[in-house]
Amino acid sequence: MSINFAAGGGQDYPAKIVQYLTTIKTDTASTTNDGDDPYYFLSQAITLKQSGNLVIVITKSHIGSNGSNAGGIWIKRDSTVLHRGDASGNRPRVSASWGNPGKTWWQDNNCSIILDTPGGNVTYYLGCANGWTAGTAYINRSSRDSNGTSEDSRTASSITLLEVEA
Repeated sequence: MSINFAAGGGQDYPAKIVQYLTTIKTDTASTTNDGDDPYYFLSQAITLKQSGNLVIVITKSHIGSNGSNAGGIWIKRDSTVLHRGDASGNRPRVSASWGNPGKTWWQDNNCSIILDTPGGNVTYYLGCANGWTAGTAYINRSSRDSNGTSEDSRTASSITLLEVEA
């Protein structure tokens, strides 16, 4: 499959998706991990067809929590956290964030698309952590998780990898 990427000058540069891999988490989990100690709940390994190729990393996650809790999403390649904010004081450096406006039926939806140059065979991970120590984050469900209402849905989280020929 070829994709044409515009270069701004009216020219197209064809690129080819060499392979795609995906993993989906449809069950639920929870974590009380906080700060810079994420709970990694999904992973996907990729063996590149050619070491110089790029990888488009697409992640989707749904996080519910108790109270007015908020926290971070970590996306990493092996041990390197990708696409995260600059250091500032003791704030966690995360790839994305999630929050709960105090609704027990709430789930925050996060989607990230990252172009990475891994340089070899790697594993990508998706994780989350709470912003405060009394918090609990729920993956793919709300905090209330009631069977008696349609507000408390069950969701799915995923990692999709597209290897693009360089």
